[in-house]
Amino acid sequence: MRQLPKMFHSLFLRRLYFFIWLITQKSNFDIFILRYPPIDPFLLLFSPFLKPIVTVHHTKEVEEIAQTRTGLKRKAALAIEKIIGNIILKQTAAIITVTAEIYDYEIKRCGFKPKYIYPNGIDSRLIGLTGDKRGCEPEFIFVSSYFANWHGLDLFLDILEVDDSPCLLHLVGQISPADLNRIKTTDSLSQRIMMHGKLDAVEINKLMASCDLGLSSFALFRNNMREACTLKVREYLAAGLAVFSGHKDSGLPDDFAYYRHNESSLKNIISYAIATRSVERQTIRSAALPYIEKKQLLMDCYEWIQGLNT
Repeated sequence: MRQLPKMFHSLFLRRLYFFIWLITQKSNFDIFILRYPPIDPFLLLFSPFLKPIVTVHHTKEVEEIAQTRTGLKRKAALAIEKIIGNIILKQTAAIITVTAEIYDYEIKRCGFKPKYIYPNGIDSRLIGLTGDKRGCEPEFIFVSSYFANWHGLDLFLDILEVDDSPCLLHLVGQISPADLNRIKTTDSLSQRIMMHGKLDAVEINKLMASCDLGLSSFALFRNNMREACTLKVREYLAAGLAVFSGHKDSGLPDDFAYYRHNESSLKNIISYAIATRSVERQTIRSAALPYIEKKQLLMDCYEWIQGLNT
């Protein structure tokens, strides 16, 4: 019989050992809080032995599978997730989601569940305030380990192509072949875009010193989503950069001065960059910390969990 790849064996065993270990710890805990893993038969198999379980959701799982897989793998993954996912979610005691939109999505799969909206947060001590070397020409930075379809880099390139206003865009991360070719072969883009590849946190922080704005995702709608609370936005803010994005951030107040979205024209973006240029980096960081600091967000969630267990 043909042997399975070693990687599969390793992943299989890690998941198996993880759930066996959880069961051995059952008497030590009142509630198990697990980040929801799509297409995971282990959670389906072991969840009856781990009650009560609260699942944490960062995305609309079925939509993400549809976007990230193709062909027969996509069909199989969607079928499995729709079946076992719905069963697992119906067994949960409650649901934690990073946005209200995701909670509304999950209860359509499993019916009403007690909820808690738990936005992403960061440990601000790990993110230093960037310097301030802003010049006359507006500069933006767009960071991602890999620019996926839902990041909407292609849509921001559209914005740049139809308006030749002076500006400079720094791209940090792996760019898709299609976007890379477009940038290299289009003069209006290649002259205003610097591609840095993958950089570490220290290098990114140095690069941000010359930037007016950090950019976030412009195409969440491709995952059938309208709002998010990404870690990258929180890292920009903690470093002292205002943010321009294509979506609402569910963890920030609607009137938060240093986050703007859904006004996607270069004219509006440059105008916002100029408006925030006079604001000191520390002022932006201080204004953001009450909404992005992980410790406080976690304590608030802990209080809710205590109420759930009474």
